[in-house]
Amino acid sequence: MIWQLRIDIFMVIRFKNTEKGFLHGDNIMRCLGKKRIILIIIAIIMSISFSPSFANELTDVIGSKKSTEDKIEDVIKQKNSQKSQLDKAKEEKKYVQSIEEDTETAYNDKILELTKFDEEIRKYEDSIADTKKRYDEKLEHLKERLRIMCKNTRTSYLQLLIESESIVDFLERMQVIKMVVKKDNELLDEMITIQKDYEYKQNIIKDDRLIVQNEASDILRSLEQVKVSRAEIDRRIEEINSKLNQLEWQLDELNEKAKEFEGIINRLIKTKGLYVGGNMTWPLPSCRSVSSYYGNRLHPIYKVYKMHTGIDIGGDWGKSIVAANSGTVILSGWQSGYGNTVIINHGGGITTLYAHSDKLLVKTGEYVEKGQTIAKVGSTGLSTGPHLHFEVRKNGQTVNPLNYVSP
Repeated sequence: MIWQLRIDIFMVIRFKNTEKGFLHGDNIMRCLGKKRIILIIIAIIMSISFSPSFANELTDVIGSKKSTEDKIEDVIKQKNSQKSQLDKAKEEKKYVQSIEEDTETAYNDKILELTKFDEEIRKYEDSIADTKKRYDEKLEHLKERLRIMCKNTRTSYLQLLIESESIVDFLERMQVIKMVVKKDNELLDEMITIQKDYEYKQNIIKDDRLIVQNEASDILRSLEQVKVSRAEIDRRIEEINSKLNQLEWQLDELNEKAKEFEGIINRLIKTKGLYVGGNMTWPLPSCRSVSSYYGNRLHPIYKVYKMHTGIDIGGDWGKSIVAANSGTVILSGWQSGYGNTVIINHGGGITTLYAHSDKLLVKTGEYVEKGQTIAKVGSTGLSTGPHLHFEVRKNGQTVNPLNYVSP
């Protein structure tokens, strides 16, 4: 490259404006002597601009930046995964909390039912005590009647007739006996009724309250299980939040590191690169139609207005993408949303970017000529169809590519 530059400059000098249109012999040597310093300076600059050491240094930094960006992408994926798990855990917690609230309500209702039941039991106990008292009184009365009956049964009906003063007296005595027996039977029936009532009220105490108590115990066990489940979900949420905090911290560090590499790349391009000069050529010879221009636009995938940092040139699959100008390839590979990407350093802080390619035909560190095929049209990365996304950057900042190329 340096020797080619020497020859080109020699040819320019040769056709210096003279009366004959060219220099002869000594004039050429004198002219070369005068231009020697210029040749040396240009040679040194060119050797710096495209030296292997510069390309290697730039390639290493770009490789480190790419590695950092890959880690950023991986951390973002982990972060999104954790957020998804967090959302799911929150939904589970919401569901479990609703069950817990319903179960607590049911348990409180049972406790209230038991409280009311205990009040009824206290009333039953008073009633039972009264019933027992009446039962005991009736029992004593019955015992007394039985003693009288036993005593009376020793007297036969014949003796009763003999002792009677008349038939009327006998019949009256028989009627009295029948009335006594009837009264005793009624007393016995009342005693049986009292006994049944007593047993019924005792059953209410023993059985009905036990049923309610068992129901309350079952609900309480369910409530405890629900609380255990909620505690487990809370623990998972806490772990996920902890991981998210760690990933956020890691992401901040990686982004800061990526910015540092970006700054190093920009400084290397600015301080060690010399713009090759000249007009740039159209990067997609097979198509000269711009489908999306530089500036704010409605993003075709995200459906929000975002800055479009380059121009989109429509093209068919596999069509040739060429270098807009000569320079050193500082990136050839996958670049996040850009997909398969080539970035060329043209020196002087000027770089061009070619994104969404199907195939890459150059390697990082390789020197390419203006118009050389460097890739094939594709739709990799965040792309809705085959096209070329073309950018021009000056000192790392995007500029309108149509200031450098024209269809």
